[in-house]
This record gives sequence, structure tokens and C-alpha cells, in this order.
Amino acid sequence: MQRPFESILVAVDGSDHAYAAVRTATRLAVALSARLTIMTAYHGPSDALGEPNYSRALGQALAEAQRVLNEARSVAVNAGARDPQVEALAGSPAATIIETAGAGGYDLVVVGSRGHSRLGAALLGSVSSEVAARASCPVLVVGGAAA
Repeated sequence: MQRPFESILVAVDGSDHAYAAVRTATRLAVALSARLTIMTAYHGPSDALGEPNYSRALGQALAEAQRVLNEARSVAVNAGARDPQVEALAGSPAATIIETAGAGGYDLVVVGSRGHSRLGAALLGSVSSEVAARASCPVLVVGGAAA
């Protein structure tokens, strides 16, 4: 019999809700012996910035993405993950999560119910809503209180 979920993608943005999603995804991955991948999407700078501003902005975006992934990986390992994979991809969060889930053949996407947004409170939950509506696989949306 095939396991229900063999490959789980959890998307993070550095928010408390995202780390709650990591803990939930890790528990599922461990219980189901599933592969766990943690991803973050970052906003790449515009080429119009020119050098050296473009390189500086890209370096800052990549450093922040790596910080978020390092923290999320630590949360996953502390929750029992053996060797979670991590991935930072440039693009808008919802579209990048949806594309990654489809291209990677993931069985389940896990996201936090709310996260960080460039527009603040006006868009809270918009990424998780869009992913849930458009992903080609099941999506589990985790509230911040989940631990």
C-alpha cells in the first residue's frame, strides 16, 4: 500500500506561523517516513538598480532567505526531522510555492496561515489562501498556535 504523503513541501517566510507549519510538517514527515523540503521565496531586486546596488540588494535578499531557512531547518531538526532539504527561490511567494510543488512532484504543501507581507496586515493570509486555491496537491494551512 502506498503511503498517503511521500514528499512534503513546507514554505516559510520567517514568521511564527511559518515555524508552526515547519513543526507540523516535520511531525507528519516523521510519522509517514516522508521526504521533507523547506523552501522560502525571496524578492529578487530589479536590474534597474544597476551596479553596485543590484549586487548589494541581491546579497541582502539571499542572506535573509538563508537566515530564514537556517532557522526553519533548526526548528525541523528540533522537531525530529533527520535531514530536511532546504531551498531558496526568487519570485513572488504564492506563485513560487505553487510552481515548486508541481515541478517537484510533492504530495502535500504545508504553509502558515499568516506570514510576513510587504503590504502588512492588508494581505495577511493571502499567500496561504492563493496556494490552497491553486496548488495541484493537497495544502495544509497551519495556524500560529500549532506547535
